Amino acid sequence: MANEITITFKVSEQFADLLGKASFDIDKGKSEIIRACILLSIDTVKAVPSLVNRIQIEDRDNNNL
Repeated sequence: MANEITITFKVSEQFADLLGKASFDIDKGKSEIIRACILLSIDTVKAVPSLVNRIQIEDRDNNNL
């Protein structure tokens, strides 16, 4: 990617563990995964902005961590 900029954000330890495991399991960088997740979901979040306040890590089936 040309002309990349850095954007940082904070996550819980549980979220970081989930992202780290996904990164390891599929052998892709955390930034690549985050970009894909955002691209897949941004239209949904824009259509239903209340999801920003409603979706939490606790909503996941964390048996897959």
